[in-house]
Amino acid sequence: MTRSTLYQETIMLKQKNIPLVLVLIYCSVIFIVSSIPGAEISGLPAPDYVMHALEYTGLGLLLCWWRTAAGEPVSRAIIQAVVMGSLYGISDEFHQYFVPGRFSSVSDWAADTVGATAGALLFAWFLSWLRNRKIQHMEPGFTHDKN
Repeated sequence: MTRSTLYQETIMLKQKNIPLVLVLIYCSVIFIVSSIPGAEISGLPAPDYVMHALEYTGLGLLLCWWRTAAGEPVSRAIIQAVVMGSLYGISDEFHQYFVPGRFSSVSDWAADTVGATAGALLFAWFLSWLRNRKIQHMEPGFTHDKN
């Protein structure tokens, strides 16, 4: 293995790890926010279930990115992202059971799962859009009209 090949593989490995690192950071933020006692949370901009869905949309997107970056086909990455997001939602609800002023709720977990699903599908759509855009630009005879 040449030095440049080793360097390229090292760069690729680091790039593959970026989504995982972001997933871990995002999960840590969810955990920290879930640790805030209920009395200290007020004035949410939307109902609780909407906030849960939005929070887990981000997680679903990151999870799907991580799995596709790891080489999983998009369809399998979607399923994995939804399952992992839903399981993290269960663990988050369990965690909230022990936080003063917070409570566990099946409806919150359902909103978490809906959000993870939406995020995974959003990522898959975006990936498809990027690939189609790339293919269009590579077709013979394609001209880019700047007007």
